[in-house]
Amino acid sequence: MSANEFATVRAIIVIVISLFIALRAFQVYFQTRTTRLLVLGLTMVMIILTTTADVIGNNITFHLNAYWYNYVGQTMSFAFFYFSLINSSEKYLRNLVRWQIALSALLFILLIEGPALPHAFPTLGLLRAIFSSGRALPCFLVCLYYIAAFVKKETRFSLLMGVGFVIIGLGYYMIFPRYVNPPSYDVQTAGDILRIIGNAILLVAMIWG
Repeated sequence: MSANEFATVRAIIVIVISLFIALRAFQVYFQTRTTRLLVLGLTMVMIILTTTADVIGNNITFHLNAYWYNYVGQTMSFAFFYFSLINSSEKYLRNLVRWQIALSALLFILLIEGPALPHAFPTLGLLRAIFSSGRALPCFLVCLYYIAAFVKKETRFSLLMGVGFVIIGLGYYMIFPRYVNPPSYDVQTAGDILRIIGNAILLVAMIWG
């Protein structure tokens, strides 16, 4: 199996796990009407869409250039989930959902215009490293929230969510050298595996937390 094929398999695993998280979040949302779960479901939908676009871009003959859609879309989605945690007002959360849907739809412009965006000039390696690893920041913020929640009230859900998001964040953060000193495929592989583990823990939290 080539490095690209192995990367594709890892990405598909992330897509499948994220799909189950989204379905579970939507299921519980329709049962409890907890808007925060709707935000989480929409966040996972964006992870699915961006990762799928990245897989397609890496495996088809024409150049899709889904990098920017991937980086910005995932960072924005994790940020929206963090924003959903800092205020419990139903009015605030519903407005947040509207903004999340609207901005997620607008991000398709990045995908459509992808081929016209830069992707190969020399300085892009560092720029991609910053945007790619930048996805870790909202994940770490979410982790801090759940750590605080666990300290206040020791629930299994808070613990699992905190652990899941810190592992996902580490998976994004550690791949910085992948773009600065390519081809660091081992670093990319390790980061992807961490993301798989982190997402699996989130799924466990949604099912048994």
